[in-house]
Amino acid sequence: NASEIMRASVAKITEDTHFLDAVRIMLETNQRALPVTDKNDAIVGILSESDFMNCVEPEASSFKSILESMAFLFPRSRDLRLE
Repeated sequence: NASEIMRASVAKITEDTHFLDAVRIMLETNQRALPVTDKNDAIVGILSESDFMNCVEPEASSFKSILESMAFLFPRSRDLRLE
């Protein structure tokens, strides 16, 4: 069953979370994707590593190094919510 191997507690972000905050949250929680919720806490989408990779150069060495560089340059984290 999925329940035997899934994470029981995940960080999530809201629709208006800045992408740099999402980067920081992904790094802090070691998640490869974040559920995105609306104002009613309903899931409206998923933000994943591949979404970020589609926005950067194909020659980039790795997703984690890109995120770490971005997070270092823009140290912000407002919306971290573990549930």
